[in-house]
Amino acid sequence: MKRYFRKLSELILREVNKRNCTFTYFADICEISRDELRHIIDCKKDDVKLSTIKKICDNSEFDIEDVFEPRTFEDYISTIIVEKDGVKYKIRVEKIR
Repeated sequence: MKRYFRKLSELILREVNKRNCTFTYFADICEISRDELRHIIDCKKDDVKLSTIKKICDNSEFDIEDVFEPRTFEDYISTIIVEKDGVKYKIRVEKIR
């Protein structure tokens, strides 16, 4: 989850810089507390309500999909079957993190 909070933090910082506004002003237009916004930006929260993220996105130029990047094709599969010269090979896909 930390990577999503880091992404959200980056998007908020970009939005505040683009608008050339204060964090207090941005928190006000998003209808969240300044402290909550600061905790999100500093990645000090382990849990953020989805409704809070939605409020931020509704008042920004980025969408919730930008925060939670879409899954890739490889995320949905675990095995690939490849055929070469009449021989089928079963390849197990592992994601290394």
